[in-house]
Amino acid sequence: MTTPLNHGKRSDSAPDELPDYHEEQSHPVSAATGWFSDTARIRKYLIRGVILILILLFGPPAYRSIKGWRSQVLLEKSGRAFAVGDPQAGVTLLKQALALSPGSPEIQHAVELYDARAGDKPSLEILLSRMRQGKSLPGELLGIAEIEFHEGQKSLAEEALAHLPEHLNSAQLLRSYLVHSAIMAQEGKFSQAADLCILKATTLDSDDASRLRVQAALFLLNQGNHGDQEAGKKAKEILQEVAASRSATSLTAWRILARLQIQSPDEIDKDANHELNARLRADFSSLRGTSISDQLLEADLELSSDASCKAALVKKLTARYAQSGRSEMLDYARWLNAHEMREDVITLAGPDRPSSDTDWLLIVLDAKSGLGKWNDVSGMLNTPAAAGIPDAVRHLFLARSAMMTGNESLAEEEWRNVGGALPLEKPETLAYIAGYEEQVGVFNRAARTYREMADRKEFKVPGLVGLIRCQPRNAPEGKMIPLYEELVAAAPEYADAQGDLTYLKLLTGDNLAKSSESAETLLASHPMTLARISAAALARYRNGDFKGALDLYRGKAINWRLAPDPWKVIYVVVLNANGDPLGELKAFPPIDTSTLRPRELELLKKAQEGKSAFIKSN
Repeated sequence: MTTPLNHGKRSDSAPDELPDYHEEQSHPVSAATGWFSDTARIRKYLIRGVILILILLFGPPAYRSIKGWRSQVLLEKSGRAFAVGDPQAGVTLLKQALALSPGSPEIQHAVELYDARAGDKPSLEILLSRMRQGKSLPGELLGIAEIEFHEGQKSLAEEALAHLPEHLNSAQLLRSYLVHSAIMAQEGKFSQAADLCILKATTLDSDDASRLRVQAALFLLNQGNHGDQEAGKKAKEILQEVAASRSATSLTAWRILARLQIQSPDEIDKDANHELNARLRADFSSLRGTSISDQLLEADLELSSDASCKAALVKKLTARYAQSGRSEMLDYARWLNAHEMREDVITLAGPDRPSSDTDWLLIVLDAKSGLGKWNDVSGMLNTPAAAGIPDAVRHLFLARSAMMTGNESLAEEEWRNVGGALPLEKPETLAYIAGYEEQVGVFNRAARTYREMADRKEFKVPGLVGLIRCQPRNAPEGKMIPLYEELVAAAPEYADAQGDLTYLKLLTGDNLAKSSESAETLLASHPMTLARISAAALARYRNGDFKGALDLYRGKAINWRLAPDPWKVIYVVVLNANGDPLGELKAFPPIDTSTLRPRELELLKKAQEGKSAFIKSN
């Protein structure tokens, strides 16, 4: 055995040592051993347990609160969408809010509001009752104001606005300003409505401010359409600023400007017009949320700048959309038809699509009709795809084909079939048929279809506008007045319709005092508009104020050669009543009497001087 060094010995030089013993490893001493001996682990699990208990206790209420908050956000966005004219987005957002909090009182009230927007009178009565009890929230009050304004109930709209609390957020303020300004515009105060929007835009958040400025531009454009060139110019400046602001409303402003440039370009300042077109096209790539409709609108803009690029542009667009999805291809094909590129439509469709796809068949039928290939049209209506065409549309093409190939008896039979199928068709189908009939010049049949549209509540206004448009220019006043009365009742905010109705009633002398007052009120809102001047002049003439009638024309630069014949008649009658003080009748431009209504012709024939100089008989 090996003995440890120095074990059992004593050293004289070393100090006394402790007694020898066997060395053992030392261990910590604890009162207990196992899981509970680890305090860190205990602390960790205690914290987790407390959190779990808190979640179990407060999680469901917190989750419900978050869902409620989210549903309130969606409700506000839904209300804003309805207010700015996007009902589809409004409904979608409302459905999302309903899914989150179906039992919420606010959601139930929002559903009542939606029903009231759809025309449900009991729901509207519930809303009005709650409003008068002071129990309505701001969003509900704004919805009531919007509904009542569109129903022509100005006083109820103003009552709802009066119940609003003093402090509103930006989105709520936007909606209130839109209703306030719309009420002013309905009274013909377009300039004041625009000023209100421009002023209040400075108090709103960026996106809401841009939306209100766009509304101001729309009011100014309406004023510009009535002869105020400065208003139209200011509107374009506002729209350009919004389009360049990269806000949520930039695309809306761009669309309005682009359509203005295409439909009503500035023929006086062509350089400025070309510059604006170029700027709009350059800005297009930076816009968010553009669709194929916007892309084709940009193409229209390019064509309006240079029509000679049409072939090259179509080639480029065809290369882009030939491999795109079905929806984009269909939209592009319709665009080609609208631009009379019918051969390109047929090539794009190919031989297979029209025989198996109803939408493609309708587009190719339009193209074939435009090319006069009536035998092809008849044959295509016997393909499988034709089974999906609405009955009225199918008979429409058969009637047109028979008419163009000289088969009058078959054409008449098919036109009767069209009429018989109209009551069963959807409003969208009616709009297609009426537009087609109007386009090919069968106005009496188009009027029948527009009448069917006007009998559907959701299409009443466009149906009535189309019906009026299809009447002969010289239609008797007694036939037109009921149509305009129906239109004004359906769309009280449609000031031009009110103006036309007033003029027709002045022609007949119907309720002269009230019609005269209306004419003067409408003139005050648009003193430079020839239609309003003419109606007010006729009112003064009917009331024996010949000098006052002539004074309305003083200081106005009017190109009578380009003026509509009815307005020429009123001026001639007024000149004659005042003795033609400046001898204007001798050189007055001719009037085509074939375009005049009976009472207009009657007025003209009563003129006693210079009759042969200004009457052109047809």
